[in-house]
Amino acid sequence: MQCIQELEGLQLYCAESEQVFVLQPNVLHACMCIATSAHIGTWVWMYENLNKSMELVRWGINWVKSRSGEVGSAEVMVEEIKTLELEIDAWKEFVEINKGDEHYEEAAQLIGLMAKEILELKALYKPEKGTKQKWRKRIFCSIASKPRGFP
Repeated sequence: MQCIQELEGLQLYCAESEQVFVLQPNVLHACMCIATSAHIGTWVWMYENLNKSMELVRWGINWVKSRSGEVGSAEVMVEEIKTLELEIDAWKEFVEINKGDEHYEEAAQLIGLMAKEILELKALYKPEKGTKQKWRKRIFCSIASKPRGFP
């Protein structure tokens, strides 16, 4: 209860029929339903989200760097580096799909810089052989089309 009382900017969204809505990453939320409902999460890539995503990737890179050399952290750091790589790989795929977009050059350059930093991070930690990457569904949005129900 104390947490709820101290949160700022709380909003209530009431859906009276079937609705699709999008929350930004890392948004705390709660759902109450008096009928059958479904709750799904997926990742959506759009040029509008690139800078925010790269800020979070940079934060992740700095966090991993700050933990370099800590005893017992190598396995955790390898997983964190893989997560960062997956994010960059998704963005690389997105910009290739949207190669003709006016933001392409700037985005490709920024993504390339982040990819280089991640490669430098990997030199600090050697992943164990046979480690699998996580799979997640990707939805890419171009300027011309957005997923149904996307604002």
